[in-house]
Amino acid sequence: MKIKSVDVINKIIFSLKENPKTLSQVANLNSIHWDSAKNYLSQLEEMNIVYKQEINSKEYYILHPNPKSQKNYNTYFNIPITKEIKEKLESYYAIIQEEYKNITNQEPTITQMYKILAKLDKEKQLKLPMCWYSYGLISPLIYNKEEHYEQKVFITTDVKEELTNIITKYSQLKYTRELLIEQYKDFNNQLYIKKEEFLSTLYKKKNFEEIKSTYLEFLEQLNTHTISKETKQYYNTYYTLLLHTKKIITINLEITQNAIEIFKKIFKFVALEEFKRSIIKHKLLNEEILDYIIQQEYDSTVEIIEEELNMFKELIEEELKTAILITPKDFQRGREEDLFTVEEQEKLLKSMNLH
Repeated sequence: MKIKSVDVINKIIFSLKENPKTLSQVANLNSIHWDSAKNYLSQLEEMNIVYKQEINSKEYYILHPNPKSQKNYNTYFNIPITKEIKEKLESYYAIIQEEYKNITNQEPTITQMYKILAKLDKEKQLKLPMCWYSYGLISPLIYNKEEHYEQKVFITTDVKEELTNIITKYSQLKYTRELLIEQYKDFNNQLYIKKEEFLSTLYKKKNFEEIKSTYLEFLEQLNTHTISKETKQYYNTYYTLLLHTKKIITINLEITQNAIEIFKKIFKFVALEEFKRSIIKHKLLNEEILDYIIQQEYDSTVEIIEEELNMFKELIEEELKTAILITPKDFQRGREEDLFTVEEQEKLLKSMNLH
């Protein structure tokens, strides 16, 4: 299923957000022919983005109220993919399953499947629609390790030989995190590398100055990407709380674990943006429809993060027996001057483009 014109689809979605409309209203509002409007709406209807309903003897098109209940394409966020793409991805799943079992006598995990496929795509220039998400590159088609896939497209001998080399190398990595880091480095994704470096300083409970330094390095790398103002504010709040943990984070296991989990959850916002960029790059879907489909994921993530940041704040206050003032939009000298220097403050503000 292909969207013929991103601009027209965007306008149609926008107009339907206001209220339901008839076919002729959609055509008139967007200055397109009746047949074209019907074609676009049919595509949106096929994806369960819109549905038809008769109101006062007229047929209206209405935006689906719950994107989560859309047709099940067995893809992330139910993003539609063509039959051609689906069969190609399933074919690579099939040969990876077979070869991985031949080499290791085991079935590949979901992470191993995606990382092997991404590496193969890169080395052999297969042009598969691999997408960056929370833990690196994934396929838009969800891999089910319990399913036996069949090869439906022809795959050349040289691709199979390269696959054997990749599986031999990747199967030697014992832990999932090793595999993730290997991919980040292989694709030179500095944002994800800096994310792991910061998490590593927390896992290993290194000294606070190193924790702070790797966090600022992560922020600097993050600033080279397009992220929302809201996400910046959450990272801002997180940094304020992190500064207050200076005396306890390396000795208090509960504080450390909370710091790790909250950071990962905030990164979900970044990952969603990276995922969107990947989907649009591969022309699987246009941005307006994509935003509509995954909006609930944003909303639920916001609720979780705000609740957990508040709980983390209360935990730190209880440990330190002090009140913490959170102002996400700015860092005024004086309030935290005992926690970081003017130079450090300026470095932070510069990295986050807050002034």
